[in-house]
Amino acid sequence: MTRSELELENAFFLFEPDIAQELADLLHPEHQVPLPIQTAALYLLEALVRQRSRVQEVSTALNLSAGHGILMVILRRVFADSYPLTSSATLAFVDALNVLLSTITANSTGGQLIISAGIVPAVVSFLTNRQRPHKRSVGKMTRILDNLIYSFASAFTSFCNANGISTLVERIGHEVQECLECGSDLPTANLLKDLLRFLHHMMQTAGTADRLRNLVETALPKTMVHIVRFPGLFGPSVYVYTINIMASFIHNEPTSLAILQEFNLPQTFLQAVKKHVPVSGDVINTLPNAFGAVCLNQAGLDYFTELDPFPEYFAIFTQMAYVRPLQESDVPATAGTGIDELIRHHPSLKTRVLECIKQTLAEIREFGKPDGLPAQETPGKHHLSTSTDPPPSSERVLSPDDMVLSQMIEAVCRFLEGLLQQPHHRQDLVQGLGVDFIFDFLKLPALPYDFFQSRGWGALVGLFKTVVE
Repeated sequence: MTRSELELENAFFLFEPDIAQELADLLHPEHQVPLPIQTAALYLLEALVRQRSRVQEVSTALNLSAGHGILMVILRRVFADSYPLTSSATLAFVDALNVLLSTITANSTGGQLIISAGIVPAVVSFLTNRQRPHKRSVGKMTRILDNLIYSFASAFTSFCNANGISTLVERIGHEVQECLECGSDLPTANLLKDLLRFLHHMMQTAGTADRLRNLVETALPKTMVHIVRFPGLFGPSVYVYTINIMASFIHNEPTSLAILQEFNLPQTFLQAVKKHVPVSGDVINTLPNAFGAVCLNQAGLDYFTELDPFPEYFAIFTQMAYVRPLQESDVPATAGTGIDELIRHHPSLKTRVLECIKQTLAEIREFGKPDGLPAQETPGKHHLSTSTDPPPSSERVLSPDDMVLSQMIEAVCRFLEGLLQQPHHRQDLVQGLGVDFIFDFLKLPALPYDFFQSRGWGALVGLFKTVVE
């Protein structure tokens, strides 16, 4: 049950005015209080920090602004392995400490105080801890560092002064090399995701561009080459942040594209896309922006045109593996908007995009014909089956798995609706394809009987409205 601050004041704090100090005393290492009790104390202090009127009280009790305060002492002991991460009690204690730190750093007063206590250099030092049991804690501390730098300009200055940029690059390189040598696992993949997300957020934060400009001359591009070459090894999340960082490099400083080309990063990225597009909605949405970035100089545009990754990208609309990610939120519409921006900045690519769209629509129509996707009928029911469907039975009703064709139509229509926001793009599409392709979808024999009640029908109607405007 949620209580207001006034109710808490009258029901609890009136009788326990020194609760924050008493809880802080339980955390002092000299008192040797059992870890489960200290864990509970940390969670209670975190709850107090959420009460605006108690932030200053907790800050005073923990002496947040001092490097020798209780919280910083505990943090340094965790970093120095004084709490070996071998028991559930220790892990619970460290988790509670991370929760308290996250809440404190999200508060403007608490965040500024703990920065002045020196938390940023301490966390930067912890990034060098490569012991396997600490990977989870390093990832959580990276997220806290991310929040601090995003919210407080002074945190970024402290980060740079503590040699944080080179430390971060070295740690990313170490984790990537470990994956290449030993294979990826969940702790390593999660840590890499946290490190790359932190770097990407930092590149997007105001006031950081000058200090990050030389990143392109470090070992980071070489490390990124390994990730984009083996996206299946590192996973979609790590891959997405990597290509976002590459695109941010180029958009923030267009001349850096030539340097990245010397490392073969854009070339390796396009070659990997040509082989396989990772099955992920985030990847699908991110690729158009990355395509635009690697085409910003003539050499990049020429290589992109020669390699031509568009057929592989547009194949996502006709391959079964991508049906599910294309149903996520606004993935198709966002991808369409990205392709729209790509061809607006690079008009020479428009013709090829329209050709691929035409081919995609033709493949979906072929997929919906009796020999492409057999429509089988059982007594009283219509059943849409694929080659992987089990034999139909009289008890089986139309299930979401049977709606593949409808979902493909929905995805490509949402994509086109996002793409055709510009009048001249609509005109080019109508001149090249007309509007018959919309009516052709309605004639497909393999459409489910309730298509007119599906989201695919809604997407088709929305596209028709966009085209005829």
